[in-house]
Amino acid sequence: MGKSSSPRVPSGIYYTVLAGNSGRPIFVDDDDRRALSELVPRVVSKCHAKVHAYRWDDDVALLILQVSDVSVPGIIQRIAAQHARRVNRRLHRKGYLFRHPHHSALLADSTSILEAVRHIHSRRIESAVDPVRDFWSSHSAYMGASPVPWLTTHTVMELLASAYPSTTSSKSYTSFIDDVALYQPQARTRDSNTDPHSVEVDFIVWLKARATAHLKPVSLDHLVDVIARRFQIDPGAIASKSRGPLLSLARALTAWYSVLYHVATLAEVARSFHRGRSSLYETTENYRRLFPELFEMPLSEILDDYPAARSDVLGSVVGVGVADRYCSKA
Repeated sequence: MGKSSSPRVPSGIYYTVLAGNSGRPIFVDDDDRRALSELVPRVVSKCHAKVHAYRWDDDVALLILQVSDVSVPGIIQRIAAQHARRVNRRLHRKGYLFRHPHHSALLADSTSILEAVRHIHSRRIESAVDPVRDFWSSHSAYMGASPVPWLTTHTVMELLASAYPSTTSSKSYTSFIDDVALYQPQARTRDSNTDPHSVEVDFIVWLKARATAHLKPVSLDHLVDVIARRFQIDPGAIASKSRGPLLSLARALTAWYSVLYHVATLAEVARSFHRGRSSLYETTENYRRLFPELFEMPLSEILDDYPAARSDVLGSVVGVGVADRYCSKA
């Protein structure tokens, strides 16, 4: 399995495409789709990953994956290899079932996440909303019709709640799907030489352009200032020898996002904070387990100026007992 051209971002959310080699189908029948629906949750569970949306079409499998311990190529390789063995065995053939390499793109901001969900679920509209075929996507789960235990929906639903505050959850999703998409695909002529996979390639290119625009260049000092402002503390206190759960959490967030977005290495952050590298790493991992939601924000959201809203979020987290839940070393 070839590697994706998207760099790995721990805890990043990715739009991922597994397309049939030379446009060939990747399923024999619904038994194969059912098998893939059983395979994917096994793999993502072992890799500590999440699936936010999916769709199994004849010649392509689309996934929105959030990675953790294992990279996107690592997860996709496990899924593709096992599924290919099954299909090739049924067809009594050898060779590549999937196009190599797979394509993926980092969803760097909330808008990109929502547009990727819309793109996956809008394929049902293009295929005349076939109820049987639509069973093999996460659309029904978001509509509340067919819950999928291994699908993570709360992240997208929280984003939709912010975008459509005056509607219920199901209506906010319906309104979102019916709205005009921000991404508008290129017009293509349908002839024998048109590659259906090119539609997904175009969307990947668009997502990567958004990621480049939203991953703003940032220095370690800038990141410290932003996080200090969110916590309403003195930036100098983060780099001082002072202890306390609030300062430790601020240091953990700074270390995490510095490494995550290549602002600085963990060793460089540790030196800046006058801490040991291993101690800072342990503190960061402990806080990630305690407050995962704080470590899953896109960099653009962290850097955007939402002081009141973000201060409320962090204040509520600290207020519910960070001191009682964790006695920090850093």
